[in-house]
Formats: sequence, structure tokens, C-alpha cells
Amino acid sequence: MRFTRAAALLAPALLVLAAVSAANAKDIASKDGASPRAEVVIRDDSGGYVVGYAMRAAQLKRSETHVRFAGRCDSACTIYLGLPKSSLCLERGAYFRFHRPSANSAATVSEATRFMMQNYPSWVRQWIADSGGLTSSLKTMDFSYASRYLPLCTDI
Repeated sequence: MRFTRAAALLAPALLVLAAVSAANAKDIASKDGASPRAEVVIRDDSGGYVVGYAMRAAQLKRSETHVRFAGRCDSACTIYLGLPKSSLCLERGAYFRFHRPSANSAATVSEATRFMMQNYPSWVRQWIADSGGLTSSLKTMDFSYASRYLPLCTDI
């Protein structure tokens, strides 16, 4: 399948990129005073290839990096919503925009869509369903909705 082949071809480059990004991540102190952990700030992220974001999300999860949503997170960027809730927070004004993935083949679109939907938490899947599903049009989940499910960054 093309999706898997693309992932295999991109994996080495994406792992290097993830390692460099993790090395540049800001350290933050944990709430309980334990040793600091890395933090990544998502701001004005227009998304990109699903496989790249999936690999980055896996690396963030393994390294227990905290993710701060501080602005726009579009398209494949929304995969980060599938990270553990304890590693996520929202700044006021953060929002998410969703659409169906695009690719050269219907099979790849279907596989990428399935992957994303399986990895979203139930509250995101429900919002997508209530909004008419993933289509070619951008659909915006605003801060007020997302803040019902994710902690504010000031609360952690």
C-alpha cells in the first residue's frame, strides 16, 4: 500500500527531524516539582503529511513531551490531539481545523482518514461526526469547545 511505502521511505528523515526538534524543545518544570520535561508549542501550524505528523506524535508520546496549543492547528496537526490528555494544554485562542486528508489515490485517502479517526479521542470523533464528518472543506473547532476537554495551560 502506498501509505505504508511512503512511511517507510520517509521514516529516517522524519526521525532525524523529530530528534532535532526534541533537542530544541523548551524544558518546563512539572506541576509536582519533579524534574523538568520538554515542551513543544503549536502555533500557526498548517499541517502537512499525515505520516510525518503520526511519527512526530509517536516520538512526543515516547519522550513524554508536553504539547502546548497556542494558536491554529490545522489538518494533520490535529493528530496531536490523540496524545495523552495529561501531556496537552490549551492557551486561550487556540483552535483546530479539520478536513479529509488528500492524496493521489482514493485508497490512500481512505487509509489516512481511518488512521486519523482511530487516533483521535472520542470527544474529537464526536465533534467531527456532529460537524458532518471529514470533508474537503475546513471545519473549525474553536477554543470554547476544546477547552471543555483539555486543560488550560495556566491550570497545569
